[in-house]
Amino acid sequence: MKKKQKWADQFNLKRDYYNIFEQRLRDDFQLETSSIQDYKNEISPIIYTSILNKLVKPKPRKIVLSDAFHVPENRLRDWDIVKREIESGANLEKFLSKDAVNWNKADFFLFTFGIYHMHLTSKNGVGTNKELLYFVLKEDVLYMILCGDHSELYSPAELIDIAENNWPKKLFNLSELKNNEYFYTKRLANDPDSHFNLINPAGRLAGVQHSLITSLPQDELKNVPYKTISSYNKEVEYLEKLENELVRKYGGDIELKLDIDFDKRQYIVRVLRDFSIPLYVPFLDESTCSSWLADHCL
Repeated sequence: MKKKQKWADQFNLKRDYYNIFEQRLRDDFQLETSSIQDYKNEISPIIYTSILNKLVKPKPRKIVLSDAFHVPENRLRDWDIVKREIESGANLEKFLSKDAVNWNKADFFLFTFGIYHMHLTSKNGVGTNKELLYFVLKEDVLYMILCGDHSELYSPAELIDIAENNWPKKLFNLSELKNNEYFYTKRLANDPDSHFNLINPAGRLAGVQHSLITSLPQDELKNVPYKTISSYNKEVEYLEKLENELVRKYGGDIELKLDIDFDKRQYIVRVLRDFSIPLYVPFLDESTCSSWLADHCL
């Protein structure tokens, strides 16, 4: 029987850690936790990084177009705006679907095929109109595959073929065995209960290209990127170990206060006693929720 994961809350450092990420949800995504069903303060870092995982990091990028990329003449002005935003490193969140900040709604297309899609226009902070831009990110380059519509969300092989014809073996981890009979349907794409990690996406890729998904149904976490859970567990364990070390040094009755300096990638721990000197503790070298935030937002 699978052991239920326990969200411990008796540690001062973890308490502050959860609160910091809860506040970042409000500040960065205007997300009030009261609107989240079955919300627990303890999973605020998972919620935050699950959202980050679907966004495009704001940074200047070079745009490379496929030979199949064509924008309708009546949308050329809109494309010029989007192009300038991409090249200048602007935040592209406003061109994404409103579901981009729906933390527990997996972008199954992105997670499986590694292909982003965003709207060509924006209104009230979210993408609008039927035209969609399909692209892949690699380092500082954005490979623009196609200007299409929602139908391509159910035809991934077409987009992969265009990409491979233009940039062979550059954007995807390809399978050695090509199989034209593959399992991908509208139901699989749209129904969260049907989502699973495909072994041979589009009959030609070697496993999922962006994010493995996992579920912890006993804690009502479903289709969450595995790397968010892994990053969370590593960081919580690190903070527990740090607090235990401080308890052994100062005694079990100490009160601790945690702040996080994302710019300098370090925790600031204060022992709440007279004349206490803050402790500056570096982030783990491994991926954590805090390092993920620092990498994406700073």
